[in-house]
Amino acid sequence: MRNPKECFCIRQNQTFFILNELRGPECKDGSEPLLFHHGTFSRFVFVIINEQKKAVTANLPVSAIPGIVEKVRNLNFAGMLSQTKEKAHSSAAYTTVITSGILKGKTPAAALTENAQENRTLLIQQAKWLQQNLNRYPRNQVQIQAIEEGLKLYEEGKLDREASAVFRSEIVYQSGMRPLIRRKRGDGKCFVYEMSIKWNGGAEKPVEVEIRNYYAPVEKKDSGLLNVRAKERSDEVKNSFSLTIEQWLWAVHMLEANIREFESLHAAQAYKTAEEDARRNLEEARKAGKIAS
Repeated sequence: MRNPKECFCIRQNQTFFILNELRGPECKDGSEPLLFHHGTFSRFVFVIINEQKKAVTANLPVSAIPGIVEKVRNLNFAGMLSQTKEKAHSSAAYTTVITSGILKGKTPAAALTENAQENRTLLIQQAKWLQQNLNRYPRNQVQIQAIEEGLKLYEEGKLDREASAVFRSEIVYQSGMRPLIRRKRGDGKCFVYEMSIKWNGGAEKPVEVEIRNYYAPVEKKDSGLLNVRAKERSDEVKNSFSLTIEQWLWAVHMLEANIREFESLHAAQAYKTAEEDARRNLEEARKAGKIAS
């Protein structure tokens, strides 16, 4: 087996898979047995391999899973509740999602109600770019038409701000810069990863995972915090992978199943360790006269 710890995988033009790297606590102060997970090292590893076979990886702490799942669930539910508002508008400006560029994940109507002055220019530029690539990608015409309709509604003062909010993009999870100082190269630069999970409301594949890998100098401050000098980064690779809601729900099922089975597998030993240490602490306290026998 190439990836024996793989617990989820989608292979298309790109490949996206997740590795189970769950670890139990160390069973000492600050890492007690009934926590069931190591506070630092219990994680899932997300991997995206692009069409050029360049891979990026990032660690997702197991503790982040419940919050991510709940946020996506709420956003998806809100979108379903808003379907009646979608149907009230026949214009593609409200229902067609831009699939590339700075405004990716937004409809033309949502982009214009969010920031008309700036996004009007971006929409015009996006339409020109789509037009230039129309021969290669005929489906670009759908987005071009939606942009043109959105610009027309804006010029006529007819945009519905409430309906436009149905198709919104929202960051569900963002790791920030995470350096791995043990992976240091000869030039002194360390491996750094960043990962975000975004909800693109209304898109065919609304859940977008983006991972960025690069090498950069890392300084350790007196407080122990690590400072990444990102401006000096090199060898950067950024990949993204979008999932349908059905694919996302299966990924969630597999993550939760792996967490549940891991905890069940180690529960007996964890409770045994906790009970033994609790009795030992009680006996020592009695011998020291801290509590009555």
